[in-house]
Amino acid sequence: MVHLALLGAWHVHAKNFVKEALKTGIAELKVVWDDDEERGKAFAEQFGVAYEGDLDSVLSRKDIDAVMVECATAMHKEVIIKAANAKKHIFTDKALALTVQDCLAIKKAILDNGVKFAVSLESKIIGPYRYAKTLVDEGKLGRVTSAYFRRAHQAALDKTMLPTYWFDPAQTGGGVTLDLGCHGLYLLPHFCG
Repeated sequence: MVHLALLGAWHVHAKNFVKEALKTGIAELKVVWDDDEERGKAFAEQFGVAYEGDLDSVLSRKDIDAVMVECATAMHKEVIIKAANAKKHIFTDKALALTVQDCLAIKKAILDNGVKFAVSLESKIIGPYRYAKTLVDEGKLGRVTSAYFRRAHQAALDKTMLPTYWFDPAQTGGGVTLDLGCHGLYLLPHFCG
């Protein structure tokens, strides 16, 4: 059994990622940390686990094997490096961090501590994208010399889909361009090599 801590309930994907982990039958959520006590407690209550307001306390727990980082994107560097230094295996939502330097600092902490690490690139498993990749790989589209990617949804217009903090550049680090646009930034090289 892999004992998990959720580090942040900020991201809209957090609930589904936790549910998917629990459905494997080999993961158990033990604790939730969030920099927003109200949000963290509400999330912890949904899953029947404890809320802890002190990140260092969560990371020092011996009964935690791995963490899911779902805090604000602007906090990823600090939180992921702390988790790596605490020897916790890490799953994080995209985007990894706000700058190349931050990403390299995270990479160094991961390598220095020998922890397992994964960034969610969830679009790679979506049916139409998998089909497009198959068409490219099988040469059915000919030799690909350029590609255009557009992805959009109604979340910014539907006032019930995203929390208001989702529109705070200080937390998102780049808003929709970073959060939604990053799918194209990893899918295009995936499709085209």
